[in-house]
Amino acid sequence: MKQTTNQNTRKSATLDRIFDVFSHQSRRRILSKLATDSPRDEGEFEGKNEELERSLISNTHVHLPKLADGGFIEWNREEGTVAHGPRFEEILPLLETIENHEN
Repeated sequence: MKQTTNQNTRKSATLDRIFDVFSHQSRRRILSKLATDSPRDEGEFEGKNEELERSLISNTHVHLPKLADGGFIEWNREEGTVAHGPRFEEILPLLETIENHEN
């Protein structure tokens, strides 16, 4: 029974992390763009002109690091590129479901 509890705790932690990743529109947009083409230039994930600076800062300091820490993306800061991470395939079905029901 103890082993089952530990497995459930690990699954919950993973699920919590996945839901946290999908909780922000910017991260969903990044993942959605990567689903169609990878690697991409990190500049492709910035907002519109009026939001450009804010978008750049939040992507650089919040969204891209969070996705990279989770293993969902590979972010090469020196080259300015973003690609699928080792765990990207794990979230792809959920990403597709979200995209199909977003509007």
